[in-house]
Amino acid sequence: MMHTLVGWHVEMEFQEEGDRTRAAAMVRLGDGTEFRAHGTANRHPPIRTNCGSGRRSPAHAR
Repeated sequence: MMHTLVGWHVEMEFQEEGDRTRAAAMVRLGDGTEFRAHGTANRHPPIRTNCGSGRRSPAHAR
């Protein structure tokens, strides 16, 4: 019976600045092949009330 042991090396990095997050990732396979990726995301803004009156807009009133 033959057994194969395979391992991957994974690195991930995150940077947060205010409402923005940047991420980078690297995967190294057992044969030395590397895959890299990166991306950004923005935090979803909070729901705001209509004109500061404390009432929700008609679209949110349901």
